[in-house]
Amino acid sequence: MANPDWGWFETDGTTANAVQSWTPLNGTPTTEIERRLYNDNGGGAGSVDSGDFVLTAISRPAGVGDYTMDDELAAGGYIEVRLTGSGGTGMVNQTTGWVRLGRGRYLRVKGIVADGYRTIEQRVSVPLGVGILAKEYKLRLIEDSRAFLLESGHTEGGAQGLRMGLGDASFTEILSGFQMSEAAVPDNTVEMVAGVGVYLGVPAAQLDETLTFNDEDSATDALASGEEYLALVTKDSDGATAITKSPKGTAPLSEANLPDTPDGHRVLGWVQVPFSAVITDAEIHQDGLVYGYAALVGSGLSPDVHPFEAIIGNALLIVPTKTPLSLTDDDVNYVWASPSGAVESNITGLQPEDMSQLIWEVTLASGVITVIRDCRQPIYPNPVNVTLYRQGTLAGAQVFYGVLPSAASAYLLPIGGVVAAVGDTGAVSGSTKFDVLATDRNDTFATIYTNSGTQDERPDIAHDAAEPVDTTSIPEVYFFHGHTRFRGLLVNVPGTASVDGTIVLRFSAVGAA
Repeated sequence: MANPDWGWFETDGTTANAVQSWTPLNGTPTTEIERRLYNDNGGGAGSVDSGDFVLTAISRPAGVGDYTMDDELAAGGYIEVRLTGSGGTGMVNQTTGWVRLGRGRYLRVKGIVADGYRTIEQRVSVPLGVGILAKEYKLRLIEDSRAFLLESGHTEGGAQGLRMGLGDASFTEILSGFQMSEAAVPDNTVEMVAGVGVYLGVPAAQLDETLTFNDEDSATDALASGEEYLALVTKDSDGATAITKSPKGTAPLSEANLPDTPDGHRVLGWVQVPFSAVITDAEIHQDGLVYGYAALVGSGLSPDVHPFEAIIGNALLIVPTKTPLSLTDDDVNYVWASPSGAVESNITGLQPEDMSQLIWEVTLASGVITVIRDCRQPIYPNPVNVTLYRQGTLAGAQVFYGVLPSAASAYLLPIGGVVAAVGDTGAVSGSTKFDVLATDRNDTFATIYTNSGTQDERPDIAHDAAEPVDTTSIPEVYFFHGHTRFRGLLVNVPGTASVDGTIVLRFSAVGAA
């Protein structure tokens, strides 16, 4: 079977160039240069489309010795790259901010089609005080490898968990939600459910959204009978939904007609928009929706764990593709991420390797998933918890207070950032509902669920809940200055009141802003 055929070229697409030499000025990034990474340039090697892969860097003194990650340039992470574009039929575009490469530093890159390429800008940024040396480096491409050994001490110091990317301007990923479906009465709209992402290191939520499609294609030409256009639905670098259209053509159009993904966007899916102006589920496609935080997606015995990055057992894990599971029916399955890079499951609940981290518990009965317990543990800088607690019988519009103890500004975690619970749920129908308000240096409290009047995503615990805990609320405010004060508000209780209310807010401190 053919394999990808990799090659580095200059921007003309014909001049091979894999090595770059530098004499950097300390404290000042060098002028960036751009190179193309091809898979089977020209198509003559009979290559196949590649899967996702990772990039890192190795270096050496100019013209001397072997390239290694122990050389100062690679060891210090002074080699920086960013993805800027792509070319080739069927390429999914990908762009990033500047990312440092070298020892323990990697960039996850989406696959490259045969006779396609990605453009990659590169520069060297050596800080003051390091010393000046003439250097050469190579970008190293790694396929089918997930685990990269780090120096000892990370796990022993408590650094264990999945990377969520808060405060990291190189990190953009969709974390949850954004499934699309036809309208209740199919028409020219598509309904998209709420979701959460991290965009250039900043978390953001989008509540339920209705996407409306008109009869004009990318050139504003109106559809005629028997025609359609394809509409690519993406999230931009600010978390806003964008629609990019193709030219119209005779239906059904091939997926090859999809427009390129705009720079810096993440794909949610695509829609066939027909002349009839009636869009059904059959015309909505989301196979390309990839989450970036080990999401468990699918039903039955073979769901997928989506890509993620983590530090587990003194190894950096970069899992760039979906991992299919093989679960055991009529039992509780424990899904693990291991230091070797494996993603696997068992029914014993025992670690398959030393330091393996449990990420999901999945219960199946008669081939159907009945219970999913999210066990993912994030790794984030300077974790801070704020607990809002009210003891005793809950009634009326009771309030309870807390304060962000960190002087640094902080992001609320976009997954598991608000956890609410009661000691007892009450004895009659109804639910216990909470709100969370914050005052940001102005002594005026405002809810962090800013659109709860139209779509209520506040913590809600049913009177008959088997486990009286809510972890799925979707706040819309995530950034808070240091020492922000919080107010928990009891919005509703069942007819026979609940007892003991608790709200835990989980933050990642990110510094001043």
